[in-house]
Amino acid sequence: MSSIPGLPDFSGVDALYAGLILSTCFLGITILQSWNYGNHNRDSWGLRSFVALLVACDVWSTVATAIICILTCPST
Repeated sequence: MSSIPGLPDFSGVDALYAGLILSTCFLGITILQSWNYGNHNRDSWGLRSFVALLVACDVWSTVATAIICILTCPST
């Protein structure tokens, strides 16, 4: 399969690994936004708890994906 000129060749990158990289980048953005939300908004504790739950689910998902990548990665 030929690649598009000017773009890097990602033929050796697994989709799960690429998803992990993107997920980790977005996790950093999510943590930063939730930190700013917690420090600057005066919403009810119910809403703040819901935001904390969503961030915890995002962290869990990223960690689970990383564990799957480590366990399924071929030995080099």
